[in-house]
Amino acid sequence: MLTFSPWKIEQTQFDASQEADVNRQLAFSNGYISQYASFEELYSGEQASGTWLKGITSVLPPVNMLSVHLRDEWLDLGVWQTKSFYRCLNRQQPLLERRFTAVSLAGNELSVSAKRLLSTEDNRLLSIEYQLSSPNFSGPASFLALLGEPQPTTDWFPLDRKFKDTTCTVTLQHFSEDIQVTVEMDFQLFKNDEKVIEPVIRIDKRFGCGFSITFPIENGDVITMKKNVRFSDSLTSNYRIS
Repeated sequence: MLTFSPWKIEQTQFDASQEADVNRQLAFSNGYISQYASFEELYSGEQASGTWLKGITSVLPPVNMLSVHLRDEWLDLGVWQTKSFYRCLNRQQPLLERRFTAVSLAGNELSVSAKRLLSTEDNRLLSIEYQLSSPNFSGPASFLALLGEPQPTTDWFPLDRKFKDTTCTVTLQHFSEDIQVTVEMDFQLFKNDEKVIEPVIRIDKRFGCGFSITFPIENGDVITMKKNVRFSDSLTSNYRIS
């Protein structure tokens, strides 16, 4: 299922029954941030997900969530029919790339290219570029960019959160250890390489926060979401509560 070369691991076929195992085999790190290779978008099947920071053994709440909604359907490879699929981990950068084409139950076809980079120049930065296009869908679409989840985790609770424009910042406290982590997320949306300025809906729940943005697309439009997540923690000297 996976092919290995000195710096790359490649996958050319999606198998839902193997997804959790593949997520673990494609785990990657820049020395400070470590992640399993789970999907950014909603996935109803079984997968292994998680983000860790150096020196902290507890997994953080989800940070790379970036769900896609077409009119009244969520993109979900656990439900949609996959026509093509490719995933590659470049361990030098480290960069996780994924490309696929899938068809929804309503017959909407969507092509996606996702790139997730753990920066080596700034090892506290996670960057996601998520690009989609459709040859047969026209109508309203939306992205849901989140930190955390609606339910509490067993290890962390939110101390504070702040919003400014399209940036949100969350400070987490460990339940049983004297550790705090600050996570900051911002995003930009582009349509055919032009920046999109649309009203955003702020999502502010007890254990999850972020933004939703809705926009119209036509057949052949290329929509790109760029999401950046930055981390700091109280075990390192440059920690700050934003």
